[in-house]
Amino acid sequence: MDIKRKISLLLPLVPLVLLLLASCEERSLPCCGPDVLYEKTAYEHFVDISGVPRCSGDEKAVSDYLMEFARVRGLVAYRDGMFNVLIRKNGSPGREGEPPVALQAHIDMTCAKDSGEVHDFGRDPIVPVITDGDWVRAEKRTSLGADNGSGVSMIMAVLASGRVSHPPVEALFVVQEELGLLGSLYFDISQLSARRLINLDSVDEGELVAASSGRFTSEMVIPVSADGLPDGLASYKVTARGPWDAIIMIGRVLDALDGMGIYLSGVDGSPRECAAVISLDVGDADTVRSIVSRVEADYRPLIPGGMEMSITIEEAAAAQSVMGGGSPRRIADGILQMPNGRITVIRQGDGVFETVINFVSIVTASGTVTVSNSARSNVLDGLPRLSADINALAALIGGSAEIEQGYPGWPFAPVSPLRDRMAEVFAEYYGSLPPVRPTSGGLDCAAFAQKDPGLDMVSIGPDIENLHSPDERMSLPSFNRVYEYLLMVLGKI
Repeated sequence: MDIKRKISLLLPLVPLVLLLLASCEERSLPCCGPDVLYEKTAYEHFVDISGVPRCSGDEKAVSDYLMEFARVRGLVAYRDGMFNVLIRKNGSPGREGEPPVALQAHIDMTCAKDSGEVHDFGRDPIVPVITDGDWVRAEKRTSLGADNGSGVSMIMAVLASGRVSHPPVEALFVVQEELGLLGSLYFDISQLSARRLINLDSVDEGELVAASSGRFTSEMVIPVSADGLPDGLASYKVTARGPWDAIIMIGRVLDALDGMGIYLSGVDGSPRECAAVISLDVGDADTVRSIVSRVEADYRPLIPGGMEMSITIEEAAAAQSVMGGGSPRRIADGILQMPNGRITVIRQGDGVFETVINFVSIVTASGTVTVSNSARSNVLDGLPRLSADINALAALIGGSAEIEQGYPGWPFAPVSPLRDRMAEVFAEYYGSLPPVRPTSGGLDCAAFAQKDPGLDMVSIGPDIENLHSPDERMSLPSFNRVYEYLLMVLGKI
């Protein structure tokens, strides 16, 4: 049979073959070989994963989705017991032997919705819509999940593309980032052979993030005894109000009243409003009022102009019991000697790296006064030093401290070849060198840095606003630019 005859017999089959190929869905792509018939954009991948449930702590469905995504493309995938997924892709032709690069994002999201919105995050898809010109929001009044669906979808687009030039890629998708970096803390870092990692969880285009804050909360518990109120005393309530210093103002009042023979019944409040109930001889009332007024006058210059503050004293119902054993002095010391505000400030590159601790509350209950604080730091030894200081203070005033580690910090690396190269490519793409800054939030890079301090890491991402709320939105042009920049980095590192 000659060649023309063979062709004439096959021609009627061409439409059928084309129809079968066109209907070949992505999840059944093994029929089509490793090359994908239709190469989706990064944003199309974002739309796809928005339809998969992925609230923090409930990531199995999206983990399954990624494992299937890898299978149909013939990519090697590994999943651990927490549903973290690692997908490996060989380098582009001619680049197979280059050192690998890790691309990393978290697959969970904070699920939030308006109280009146009917939406089941475990079943109903999130439908992204483009509004306000070029911003992407959820169709319903729910969080969008751009944090961190933006990074996940960009990595998926790299893995699915047959046209992107890149070295070997190790794509790491972790779970439960929003719950305290739990997935990355669990992940076995030895599974990564890459010595450089690009995290795609930042939310401001136009900068390279080179450090992130760690966080802990602390509770210092001061035991106090309860005694009956002596006869002939009157009770008063001292209330401090301010933008953030109310607890400290009450501490100053107690310190100023030391030696006046006052009795303390309780101290309760927050940084914005805090009150202490004291009892004293009626004959000392005017002196105590004068001391309170002086503390207020001395503190007022410390409050920025235009912000309201006050310390008032007023008669109160007779206290049922008072604290014994020098409690006012110990509580004043617990407040005033507690580290507070910006403890460490270091300027590196274009960023300010700092350790900050702030009061959260003070509560009197069940024979104790509990002082709670929240601390964050992106300085290497910031949190361990604060923890040691709080424990030392608690021991000094006869109390105890409990430190609950939220998540570690990612310290700034003075030397980073990856950061330098990405800055060069940034200047080529955007026309100027990028600022290199820390972020006050937590990033998975912190967990990796804790396990492998030598891992070279940088974080980037598109403009995302109002995270973790129904008002969350992502700039689509920014998303597209960051993806193009990522491809340029992969092409040139």
